[in-house]
Amino acid sequence: MSYWADILDTLVQTDGVAVLVTVGTVKGSTPRETGATMLVTKDKLTGTIGGGRLEYIAIQKSQDILAGKSAETDLVLQLPLGPELAQCCGGYVDILISKLSDSDKTLFNQLKNDDKDSVLISRWSNGGCHRQVAFENEAPTYLDTPMQDAVTRRLEEAGAEIVTGATKADFSLVQSLRDVEFRVCVFGAGHV
Repeated sequence: MSYWADILDTLVQTDGVAVLVTVGTVKGSTPRETGATMLVTKDKLTGTIGGGRLEYIAIQKSQDILAGKSAETDLVLQLPLGPELAQCCGGYVDILISKLSDSDKTLFNQLKNDDKDSVLISRWSNGGCHRQVAFENEAPTYLDTPMQDAVTRRLEEAGAEIVTGATKADFSLVQSLRDVEFRVCVFGAGHV
């Protein structure tokens, strides 16, 4: 679940001055899955990428960007989740941190008023991020075959995936913009 409805509401309330933090590539045991998203504003957090030191570092980097203390506004943190971070998960995660641009704010405002299923495509290349949206019933013929396939999968099923580009530094994150409803069933005796 990526809290998209809450994220879009928060953007409207803060005039869109925010940083989007997203879990990218994951390997091994991690607190959240690819596509888990959190929004950081000057004085508010919406969503979570899993808590702990991992989330603390992402929030600090985001606040540095918002305060103008960082020359980079789009960055990828490559973090091992072991003793170095005091997190016992033992896996590895890329955290994608990106300050929302004016075009991103316009894009997200359009999404707030649109009830069609859609997919957010975040293209990361040369240290920058460019976002676009693909809506259901659109034929994204301008996308190459791997991207078309990823968009189709994410329109059919909620979640996110990474599509690699020509180099390791070039990749796209394809995210469904619909939150997943799920049921929890608890089995056990009376003490559960």
